[in-house]
Amino acid sequence: MPRMPGEDEPIPAELHLRCLSCGYELTGLTERRCPECGTYFDPRETWLENERGTWEYHFENVRSKWDYVVAGYLAVAAIAYAVMVRRSPMALVALPLVVLLGEGRIYYAGGRAQTIRALYATVCVAWGIVAVILW
Repeated sequence: MPRMPGEDEPIPAELHLRCLSCGYELTGLTERRCPECGTYFDPRETWLENERGTWEYHFENVRSKWDYVVAGYLAVAAIAYAVMVRRSPMALVALPLVVLLGEGRIYYAGGRAQTIRALYATVCVAWGIVAVILW
């Protein structure tokens, strides 16, 4: 955490503080009140809240970028499955059966579950494409 200014010190530009109520840039203010909306603020609390709103904070503390990559990949796999079902009704029964068997294996994988799920989705999509071509 950077050094916070004292009561009579101006808000330094490197803090990039914005009012939590209206978003006004608070740089240079010596009074701890937003000139735009009149809300009183504490520089430390405002900085912490501003940090929580950044993507960097989100990727470090909430969800990783890998989570979004896996979710996107599984969404593509679901769309591919929908296309396969439209082309071949057999995929409606066969592919979920394979997925359920695979999910049973993933259940026992423990901490590597996301990686195995992504690899397994790849196998399912490839199998589905081959099944559609052959049928």
